[in-house]
Amino acid sequence: MTATAIRTPAKFRHVWLAQHDDLLRSGYRNGDPVSDIARRIGVTNRSVHGRARSLGIAHTSQRDRDLKGKIFAATIPVPWSGCWLWAGAVNSSGYAIGRLGTPSGARGSDRVHRTAYKLFCGDIPSGYEIDHLCRVRSCVNPEHLEPVTPIENWRRGNAPSAKASRRDHCIHGHPYAPDNLYLFKDGSRACRICVLARGRLRREARRMAAQEVTA
Repeated sequence: MTATAIRTPAKFRHVWLAQHDDLLRSGYRNGDPVSDIARRIGVTNRSVHGRARSLGIAHTSQRDRDLKGKIFAATIPVPWSGCWLWAGAVNSSGYAIGRLGTPSGARGSDRVHRTAYKLFCGDIPSGYEIDHLCRVRSCVNPEHLEPVTPIENWRRGNAPSAKASRRDHCIHGHPYAPDNLYLFKDGSRACRICVLARGRLRREARRMAAQEVTA
């Protein structure tokens, strides 16, 4: 004899409204027990679990709540910029460092701004780096952080080569238009007009040198 799954009739199923989803998100973010969240909304624990899965919401563990508390306690909010400045140690590059631990499910240690992003926003895609949109390296406000590819993170930086990559014209004022560009495998580029002009000068120099030899 096989067991038959008992399905809840449609007329008895709970209709999830926007305010119910807000209560669920708030409860999961705060790490409240699922039974308390279910009681506030008026549904079963199973219904809460199912809705959370459909919305892609993960329950905040006690470990993650403790980590958030450590970050709040060790940062100085800046009202006019929105930055959360790290009051602890920074490394030689200016990034916040500290013995915070890692979010639930993560492995190893990490810089504080990466830990903050994982806690408040979720996982960082594999191979991606975190860019500070505010350009303040000691800031750990997750709203100021964005996962980007290494090449994009370099392009947004302040290194001379990165600044050059953002220019829309060469040093002689020629526009970097699609029909005036040489693109190389390493991502660098060159002005077509300048390259051709240098080639003409080299050929002219070789021609004049050859004339002097035969004279």
